[in-house]
Parts: sequence; structure tokens; C-alpha cells
Amino acid sequence: LENDIDQNQLKGIESVLVAKDGKIRYENYFNGTNSETTNDLRSAGKSIGSAIIGLAIDDGIITSTEEKVFDYIPQSYQYTKDLEKSKITIEHLLTMRSGIGVYENHYQEQEDWLKTVLEPELKYVAGTRTNYMSADPFLLSVNLSERLPYPLEFYMHKRLFAPLGVKNYILNTDDKGNPYFAGGLNLTPRDMLKFGQLYLDKGMWKGKRILSEQWIDLSFKKHTHLENTSKKNAYGYFWWHEDYEFKGITYSALEARGNGGQYISIIPDLNLVIVVSTENYNKTGAGKQTEKIIEEYVL
Repeated sequence: LENDIDQNQLKGIESVLVAKDGKIRYENYFNGTNSETTNDLRSAGKSIGSAIIGLAIDDGIITSTEEKVFDYIPQSYQYTKDLEKSKITIEHLLTMRSGIGVYENHYQEQEDWLKTVLEPELKYVAGTRTNYMSADPFLLSVNLSERLPYPLEFYMHKRLFAPLGVKNYILNTDDKGNPYFAGGLNLTPRDMLKFGQLYLDKGMWKGKRILSEQWIDLSFKKHTHLENTSKKNAYGYFWWHEDYEFKGITYSALEARGNGGQYISIIPDLNLVIVVSTENYNKTGAGKQTEKIIEEYVL
């Protein structure tokens, strides 16, 4: 692995970390980075947004995933609601099944993101089609922000980052300055590994429960398949399913994935968490290279 990174056979790799049985077995940094370097997770941050929704359900702030999204959309945007949009639930957003047809490369260029996402008619009936996109997690962060009497970033720190001992991080925000669940969170690779270990250990961290086991199980369940991805991967609550092969054995992984090949990969059968961070943003084949590292080098 190190030789191939050094020889540029594996390009743009910044870190590879492997934890087995709850202990770090391998940790190395490349291309000028170190253990304190934060990495832009891009869409791997969606999985952390999912954890925050789980915590809000654990705390009774959200009563269930069947709640209607428009119940907690700001009043000034309620005019966008129609019969079809009124059916969108928290569950639909967590599984990319809202039916919304507005993608981030469009709404992020507009002055008002929420207006741009909510005004058009739905592309599909909510719950009928699965399209990987960022509007759904964006709406989740807006929805949760509306429920809280204080800024969402305080809740995220109190309920997730502080208990995990995560101090060195940056939250990307939407156009209104609220944390953006669709991606852009900066974490160190070690803190990425902590998050993966929390999920592998069913919501426990250092003997204390942070997140309910029920939420972990629901998050990892194969709720649907991503129709607009090359492999049509099974998908949970912002968690990808992937299979890896080694010596004729198939290992099932649950993964937080971000642009450029930023991966937190959990392989329960091996009690294994793998983190790969890179500088390969917007580069073709970056995700496949990370999967190659997991399958051909780590396994």
C-alpha cells in the first residue's frame, strides 16, 4: 500500500486507517497531511446528518420517521406546499425518496436554496423512486433546525461531537448559516474512524450509549436501491451497502461515502472499520480507487 502510494500507483491518498476489534491496527498519512489535518468529507457527511436525526428521535424532538416534512418547514415557505409535497416524510428524505428533482448544482447557485428546492412540482410521487441527491438531507437539516429553540450546531456538538471527543471540526452551512446535512463537514481521519466505530458498536462509545441500537439497525437496513448510481447499491438511512470479495468469500460493508473517495467503511463480520481520505475531489474513478484499497490491500 505504502509503496504504491509512494510510486503514485494510488493517486491523491491522504490517509488510510484501519481499526480491528476496536483498536487502531494501521494508521498512516500521506501527501503532506498528518493526524491533525481535517478532511472535507463531502457526501460522507450525510451519514453524520443521519446520526443527528437518530439522536433527535431518541430525544423525542422528532416523534417518528413517518412525520410529515412540511410540519416543520419555515412558515415563509409553506406556500410551496401542495397535495403531493404534503406526503413527504422524514423516512422519504432519509432514503432519497422524496421525489424532488432539484439537484445541488442548481440550488446551490441560487440566492434562496429552500425556495429553489421547494417551488417546483415533484419529479416523482414521494416514496416511489430513489434518486441519490443532496436536496433530501438539506431538507432534513432545515426541518430539525425549525424544531430546536437554539442553533442546530449546538445540538450536534452536545449530542454527538462532544461525547466522541471530537473537537477539531468544521461544519459546512447552507445559505441561511445552518449546518448542512448534505455534506461538507470537515473531520480528522481519526474522528471519522470514531464515527464508524460508534456504528459498528451499535451506538456505544467507551462504555456509554450515545445513539440507540434501534437507530443503528434501521440505518443499516436495506430500505431501497439507488436508481441513479452505476451499481444500483442497496441503501439505508444515508448509508451505502457494498460487497467485497477476498479468497472467494463475500464481505458486506456499510459505508459513508463522499466525493473524491472519502470513505468510512464498516465490515461487521470482521469487526473492522476502514477510513480512507483523499485529495481526489471531482476526479473520475476516485471512489473505485478507494474500494480497491479496501478490497485488494486491507482485506
